[in-house]
Amino acid sequence: MIVIDFGLLLTTKPGFVRFEIEGTATLKGKEDEMDKMLEPDPNTKAPLILNKIYQRAFIAMYTLSAILGAPPPPHELIPTITKENAQEATTEETRSIEGTKLTSSS
Repeated sequence: MIVIDFGLLLTTKPGFVRFEIEGTATLKGKEDEMDKMLEPDPNTKAPLILNKIYQRAFIAMYTLSAILGAPPPPHELIPTITKENAQEATTEETRSIEGTKLTSSS
């Protein structure tokens, strides 16, 4: 058994709401399975357990945001970077440097 203390702090954009959740997560199971949850995800470099913790915390934060009429938290804690996303980010940085930053709202 492994016990992990965690704290998550997220703010919305624009910064109307700040979500802060603290707690403990307990890993139980076979040693190799627990070790796998502590390994970094190849795409995000964060431990896999962090994503599992966020999935649980997201439900509470989403519910609170709906009650408060605030923007919801992002559905992914650490977005997966793909080749297209990286190219878009580079293009966005270039536009920002040139002073003609273009933004789109989803």
